[in-house]
Amino acid sequence: TRAAELYEVVVQLGSDLSKNYLRMRGNHKVLPTDIQEQFEEAQYSLGNAYVNGLGVPVNYTRAIELFEMAAQQGKASAQNDLGHMHLNGFGMSVNYTKAIELFEM
Repeated sequence: TRAAELYEVVVQLGSDLSKNYLRMRGNHKVLPTDIQEQFEEAQYSLGNAYVNGLGVPVNYTRAIELFEMAAQQGKASAQNDLGHMHLNGFGMSVNYTKAIELFEM
């Protein structure tokens, strides 16, 4: 759907903008908090759409990629959902160790 396409653009834009921002700021590893949170939310929301088939076909592989991006930035809901995917084997082999690791983050 159009919404999913736009989220994909936002996720890509976020990645590109953050790289450019870091380059301009002397490669400091910190983005302004409000910008960082918007990228995390876009990644998480799009991942959720792919897990649940909300306007897009179910695609666990893409959902995992997006949840991992958001989880690495500290998005707790993405860490939790990714943990459930490892726990239940959605789009991957069951991995209890990784699931526990994600739940404890």
